[in-house]
Amino acid sequence: MDLGAGRASGATPSWAQLVGRMAAAQGCGSARGEMRYRDPDLHDRREARTGTVRFWYATPNRWRLEDDAGVRLVQGPEHSYHRDEKGRLQRRSPDVLYGYDLTHPARLFDATDIVTGVGGFDGFVPAGAPVPVEAIGRAAWEVRLEPPPHKAHGATIVVDDATGVVLRLAAEAVGALAEMTSFEPGVDVDPARFEWDG
Repeated sequence: MDLGAGRASGATPSWAQLVGRMAAAQGCGSARGEMRYRDPDLHDRREARTGTVRFWYATPNRWRLEDDAGVRLVQGPEHSYHRDEKGRLQRRSPDVLYGYDLTHPARLFDATDIVTGVGGFDGFVPAGAPVPVEAIGRAAWEVRLEPPPHKAHGATIVVDDATGVVLRLAAEAVGALAEMTSFEPGVDVDPARFEWDG
């Protein structure tokens, strides 16, 4: 699939085509960048988690995340290491997914569950056709999403035209945000980034 075909041809992708691009986003091979987030706790009403995370990514599902406190996650082919409450990296199985919330860029590499539904819930539906925009210097498509019946508020997504990665996911009414502030797909990432020797 040529992920950049929509903009190159001048044609606006349908919603189904855009969701297909989003589903293929983890196949973009490799990337590095930075993401900022605001992740409100809507259940316990605690203060929202806010911050910035730098990331390196390579298929299949290898990640390194760093923030102002240092290394937050190293996920490689054999093991993954996650920072605990005391700031130490703890070894865990790489097959178990931890922290794929708005604070993790993986949420933007595969946001299809948000828009198509998961666990028997309906997904968000588009309020109109995708609109061409530019985000962090990249051609993209913005879509305003109407909420499913079990949610009170809609959302807005901005999808990178070339890769299908979501560059911005925001639910403005509740103050939720995950947004790339830099994104470089298809870069060489040293495999050592996904290893941890303590």
